[in-house]
Parts: sequence; C-alpha cells; structure tokens
Amino acid sequence: MELWGTGFRVAYRLSGNRADAEDMTADTLADALRGWGRIREPTGWVARVVARRTLRLVKSHRWLRPEAELPEVADSTELLRW
Repeated sequence: MELWGTGFRVAYRLSGNRADAEDMTADTLADALRGWGRIREPTGWVARVVARRTLRLVKSHRWLRPEAELPEVADSTELLRW
C-alpha cells in the first residue's frame, strides 16, 4: 500500500488527473512485481519510474489542454472603446 500511495501522489501531482495517475501507478507496480528481485529501493524506484512515465504522458498530451481560460466579453464593441 505504501508503494501505491507513493506512486499515485507523484503521478497525480505531475498530471493533475486522477485516472492518468492511477494508470501510471498500476503499470509501474506491475513492472515492479515482475522485476522485484532486482529492485534495491522499491519506494525510490517507483517514484522515479512513475515520474518519468507521467511526464512523458503529460508532454504527449500537452496539446489537448487549453493554455488558459479566456474571459467572456459581453459585447465585442467593448473591446474597441477606450
């Protein structure tokens, strides 16, 4: 449970998306189980791998996120008035 919490916190802070954080954490922990005997420091390993995977995901989906919310303007002539 400690490894899940560590992975999830890292992924969620980097992605801001709960579903992506859960996916990155689950994938990383599945890989950790396959190579458990080779991992010396599980908590650090999970944090590093989740961070790398999440950053790669965020970079690949950056174009999907709006840069900023644009304010609504009631009347377009308002922009022309000084």
